[in-house]
Amino acid sequence: MAGEAELIIVVPRGSAVDRQLHQDPPPSVASGRIAVERVPANAEGGIPPPAAGEVILSVLSPEALSREADQVRRVIRQAGTAKARLW
Repeated sequence: MAGEAELIIVVPRGSAVDRQLHQDPPPSVASGRIAVERVPANAEGGIPPPAAGEVILSVLSPEALSREADQVRRVIRQAGTAKARLW
């Protein structure tokens, strides 16, 4: 369908990623091919899984990648299995 985003990226509102996408959007975001949905963060600064739709990829924020290194390693080891969930 013409005019609709090909991909929706969900980010915590006010996060570093949100600010960067707003201040210096890549061409795919600026053109509308990729939509950015900004949602309220939970107490830990993350976002809960969506109520509907299909999650293609879920990644930690850049800050959490270093803070949660053990969790990242575990998920990478379990990639392709039903156990590979970050939340």
